[in-house]
Amino acid sequence: MPSLKPRVRARISPYNHNRLTLLVRQGSRTQAGIIDRALTLYFRNNEEDIRDEAITRRLDLMTRHDFRHSQDLRLLTESFTLFIRYFHLIVMTIARARYKMQGKTRPI
Repeated sequence: MPSLKPRVRARISPYNHNRLTLLVRQGSRTQAGIIDRALTLYFRNNEEDIRDEAITRRLDLMTRHDFRHSQDLRLLTESFTLFIRYFHLIVMTIARARYKMQGKTRPI
């Protein structure tokens, strides 16, 4: 019965050939099975690299948005702090003026 898988011929280094031969002798795997699995993992890594690139782009975008939000929050915080300082300055000035008008002395 002919094999349904296409045949591929390739040259590999003696080091890889020796390791492949040792793997075949150690277990119940065949050379074709080991090479097919290695190619599958190789191509899957390429797919993962493409997916990781998309994730990295998304993270970069989110980092830029986070930086903008941090700037906005810092601006709001500084504005609110300035308002509170101004409010306390005005309230204290008005309170002193009232006490002076009433003739009372109150340490403020």
